[in-house]
Amino acid sequence: MKYILYTYQGFKNELNDICFTFDMSKSEVHDLMGKEPDYIMSTLEYYDDFRIDYDDDDRAVAFEFFSWANIVIENDDFPDLKEINLFSLSNKRLNRLIKKHDFSAETDASGIISLKYGIGTYCESSNRNESEAIIIFKKGYYDS
Repeated sequence: MKYILYTYQGFKNELNDICFTFDMSKSEVHDLMGKEPDYIMSTLEYYDDFRIDYDDDDRAVAFEFFSWANIVIENDDFPDLKEINLFSLSNKRLNRLIKKHDFSAETDASGIISLKYGIGTYCESSNRNESEAIIIFKKGYYDS
């Protein structure tokens, strides 16, 4: 399944053209999904290709996609990433491309976080070449 990311907004499931946006309630998400989550852990709900993080008011604040998902980015802020499955790029290359557009993006051994664009990567093992997860998040998600 292909997902189209819109940083600081949400994402769209290309198959059925369903849009998920930040600040959606859990019940709105469940209605759009047409099912309950596969797994729930506190404020996190897991589905086949992604997880949703909720705030204390049960509003979506982040969507994190797993490495088997086909995700592309549609923002004009990343012209060199448009229509490319982000998981097809090496973690290092993807991080460099994000850093190219956001010099202030924070990097560490496990990935990058761009507060400017609301996107981040995660790769726990330095032995892995690809990202294990890619997150998009609402403004203020990393403030606390």
